[in-house]
Amino acid sequence: MAESLKIDVSGTPNPNSMKFTLNRTLVEKGTLSFSRPEQAEASALGRQLFAIPGVRNVFMTGNFVSIGRDPTRDWQEIIPRVEQALRDHVD
Repeated sequence: MAESLKIDVSGTPNPNSMKFTLNRTLVEKGTLSFSRPEQAEASALGRQLFAIPGVRNVFMTGNFVSIGRDPTRDWQEIIPRVEQALRDHVD
């Protein structure tokens, strides 16, 4: 039986960016970086994340995702939706 998904949310030096670290691999090799929703069209997770109001950019590699937000949006609205998108994607 697989270990249940764990997501650790941590701040970064940039107050408009948060790091979501999982106990699962999201990107096998390399990185995925999207600064506009159109760039994420080929990525199911990228599309889900850009559908969240306030998400401005997405960076994924290995077992983590970094989310950049619109500074006028509150992290308290964004974080739970990002966590849910990650759970939906992994499960």
